[in-house]
Amino acid sequence: MTLTEILEKYPIRNTAWFLFEDKYHPYQFVSDASDLGLKPGESIKTAKDPWGRAFPADPVPYTNSDNEIEKWIFVTSVDGSPFNCVILNE
Repeated sequence: MTLTEILEKYPIRNTAWFLFEDKYHPYQFVSDASDLGLKPGESIKTAKDPWGRAFPADPVPYTNSDNEIEKWIFVTSVDGSPFNCVILNE
């Protein structure tokens, strides 16, 4: 299934997510933690994917040189197509 077919069959329910494509990550959604309604100190595990579902596994956190979390990456799938979902810690 192509990305267009997936998005037609399964429209995005959470509009805080936007599609970000580049040559290394063709299926990637990005959002800011605050746009998802997450407050500082709240568990990132409460975040929902672009289709409003709980993520199937814990995220991978990425830190900067000051050892502060910059982003978390979750993986979800639709009809067998994997998607990275990146939550930016602004």
